[in-house]
Amino acid sequence: MSEFEVLALAVLVGLLAVLTVIDLRHQILPNRLVLPGTIAAAVAAPLLPADGYLSGLIGAVVAFTVFAAIYYGRPGVIGGGDVKLAALIGFALGFPGALIALALAPVLMLVVAAPMLAARRWSLSQRVAYGPYMAVGTATIAVLMVV
Repeated sequence: MSEFEVLALAVLVGLLAVLTVIDLRHQILPNRLVLPGTIAAAVAAPLLPADGYLSGLIGAVVAFTVFAAIYYGRPGVIGGGDVKLAALIGFALGFPGALIALALAPVLMLVVAAPMLAARRWSLSQRVAYGPYMAVGTATIAVLMVV
């Protein structure tokens, strides 16, 4: 890995960390961070685990389409910020890396939700930020892709 690839990955993980904190506190993924991050991931795709513009573009289109279908097909299940974050993840991890990371997110959420529900700290009707699980899944798969 070159120092530029390490830097690109560090910036990606740093952005995901910031988005995680914001989503946990305010249940929003701000456009002013997600949209520039998506553009940066698209430009830096060859330096990120996507390993090229074509893989990044395919990953972004597929991830965005899947999340947009969920957003419009099941209103309220995920937010618009999650849909936009899926595109960022697609550019960063490419195809199929982005889909693997995004498939890991609900598993991670279940690991947290099961004990929280059992302890009655969460209820099934409660809204829970989904972005942090997308972020952790992405960071995990990104590291595994470069190791």
